[in-house]
Amino acid sequence: MLTRLQTTKVGTLPIVPPAPWALHEWPTVFWQANSKRKPRFVHLGTRVTSTRGLSRPCSGHTIWGNMSGTADAGIAWDWIEIGLGVVAMVDPMGVTTNMQLVNRDGVVLAASEAALHINQFVRRLPWQDEVRRLLQAS
Repeated sequence: MLTRLQTTKVGTLPIVPPAPWALHEWPTVFWQANSKRKPRFVHLGTRVTSTRGLSRPCSGHTIWGNMSGTADAGIAWDWIEIGLGVVAMVDPMGVTTNMQLVNRDGVVLAASEAALHINQFVRRLPWQDEVRRLLQAS
């Protein structure tokens, strides 16, 4: 289930769009970081939270899931349009997930180390195509 979080601001201007969601009702899924078996994420949804304006670009968030039936893993992040039809992650370190990555010995990875693996999962996804498709349809 996705829930709304409070908007955060730096000074008087919002520097990055707020993360309006959290994967909070999905149980933690443990995943071995260097496993040859990779999660197969599918697109669950993308939303535009801010439309183009004179002083702001289009932005939103997207969520992807690996629905195996027994261990549902999800990843979600904010995106921003940095040029017409060119979208990027707002914060590559700000991916929300219910996945807890572990090493071969089952020890949980530090957040900074886990982020490297999570971002590899994101990099393999056609998420930018999904965002562009949504933007073109609107």
